[in-house]
Amino acid sequence: MSKVFSKRSKNWRITTMKEPQTYDFWPTIVTRILKKRVDDEETILRKVEVPKEHPKNIAPSIALKPIPKTRDLVAQSLSRFVSRTAGSSHDHTQGANETQPQPTCDTETT
Repeated sequence: MSKVFSKRSKNWRITTMKEPQTYDFWPTIVTRILKKRVDDEETILRKVEVPKEHPKNIAPSIALKPIPKTRDLVAQSLSRFVSRTAGSSHDHTQGANETQPQPTCDTETT
């Protein structure tokens, strides 16, 4: 147990001290992993069949609607760099050919 003063609530409270973590299990795990690798008869590059009930095969995404095509997403995405008018379609090249007036510096010393 340890005493800690809270500046926010301006009171003392007791906290439990956590034990430092030990890694006594680590050599055992490493030894088992390496032993399995040495004793393995097949190559590590073998093809593993994924069962049909595997979550990867249940649905292509977590969304509850179909995945749209990338070109459709690009067409409907908004850009900060292209100005659109009310009657324009979702064409991103509309504002690319328009020239913007350049700011001028009219500061002269007299």
